[in-house]
Amino acid sequence: MQSVRASPVTNPAPTPASPRSGLVQLDRSTRTAAARVEIEFSNSSDAGFAASARFQRRSVSSYVGHMYTSPASEVQLSEVQKALDEFRAHWQSFRAMPPFGGFTGTLEDVRALDYLDYEGLGYPASGIFGASLVWGNVLACQLAMSWVMNSDGHLLLRHDVPGSRITVWPYARALEVQERSQPSFGKYAWILEVVIRDCLEYGDLSDCARDWAQRVVAKTLPLP
Repeated sequence: MQSVRASPVTNPAPTPASPRSGLVQLDRSTRTAAARVEIEFSNSSDAGFAASARFQRRSVSSYVGHMYTSPASEVQLSEVQKALDEFRAHWQSFRAMPPFGGFTGTLEDVRALDYLDYEGLGYPASGIFGASLVWGNVLACQLAMSWVMNSDGHLLLRHDVPGSRITVWPYARALEVQERSQPSFGKYAWILEVVIRDCLEYGDLSDCARDWAQRVVAKTLPLP
């Protein structure tokens, strides 16, 4: 005969978050209770029931760990493509520009952003927000980071594999580096390298992504 004891878990109605995000936020008491569910067995021979309980507990932990973000929708991802198109058109509006600026998710895009800053050529209508998406798209393409939306409707990037999760807010990174005096040039390359080093140390990159990241850090990846 087995005895099952579980701490009570309340289940109030979820509170809607930002209308843009489509997410819900559970109140603090619910999250705390869910994370502390405990099931004790006086008869450990019921392996099936025990396994089911462990699975449910892992599911709760996984949900709580991701409750502030969700995968970006096609509509939200269209903001990234819009920024790429805007910056490409902006680049092409000038004469005698260097042979990069395709904005296709390569390291050249980062160099193009830094070039626009250095020459004082400005940004298209999307401004720093658009520049942050162009910068973030390089991480998405080269390090296979995924675009996600947080509960406030902001686009973030996430590297998420078992045992390793790294989250980056491109707009915050771009805004912070633009609002500091140093480095005076190569700001986007600088914040890119910060994230790359983070992923190399704490992430679990694919062989291809790791090779690219190491070459960027070692400054051996050729640029036009």
